[in-house]
Amino acid sequence: MISKLLLVKVGNLLHEKGLGEYPVFCKIFSFLTKLRIPYFLIKLAYGDMVEIDGVKMICTPNNFPSFIHIYKGTNNIKHEEPAFTHFKSLLKKGIVVVDTGAGTGRFTLKACKEVGEEGKVYSFEANKKRFLILQKNIELNGFKNANIFNIGINDKNKLDSFVGFADIILMDVEGKELETLKGADKLLSGKPKIICEIHPQLLSTKDHSEIYNLLAAHGFTVIYFAEMWGEKWKKVKDVKDALKYDKIYQIFATKEDALLN
Repeated sequence: MISKLLLVKVGNLLHEKGLGEYPVFCKIFSFLTKLRIPYFLIKLAYGDMVEIDGVKMICTPNNFPSFIHIYKGTNNIKHEEPAFTHFKSLLKKGIVVVDTGAGTGRFTLKACKEVGEEGKVYSFEANKKRFLILQKNIELNGFKNANIFNIGINDKNKLDSFVGFADIILMDVEGKELETLKGADKLLSGKPKIICEIHPQLLSTKDHSEIYNLLAAHGFTVIYFAEMWGEKWKKVKDVKDALKYDKIYQIFATKEDALLN
């Protein structure tokens, strides 16, 4: 039987070689983990829910808690670092957070907990199954400051139609980054801090320079770049350097210079 430690090593090796960002490898690895550790064993070990980063999440075979048995020793779910670490450092009482592509709610739930009753969280998830889990996770934690929508955000379902102001905008929209930003003129006219996954292979234009041009047009002058499985943010001095990276990566954009964790 394949051990947990071996699965961890194989997963890390794939990503160190730059292969883990490709959907086919993610699907294969995901399949192997589920094959070797069936869902009923996960539930036997963890019950119906797990606690991650101080919030409760329903344990299902298709959301983040199902991978805890693999990455438990690494203290986080590696592919989302450093975005999640920096995101946590930005959270304050009373602020407004927008989460597009919220999934089952890892970022949303942490935001709800940290912004408190004075703050608000707006979350959008197009996938019906993930949305239902997101909804249940919010109920499980008793959060009253979440506004959730079972829709995909783009240039037709405009973000500006649902939210009037944001301190932080999270984007994980699987190639719809440009369309989402185009529908957020009102929000971008403020000073939101943006954490965004960019999927060069899924972009409709296949040209992520348009994303940077749009951000620049709205006054975003400071941008940091991080590989999905990287550990540090790098300040983008020349956009051309970021455009050379053709796998999934993350950016942090702001109108004011800021130190990152």
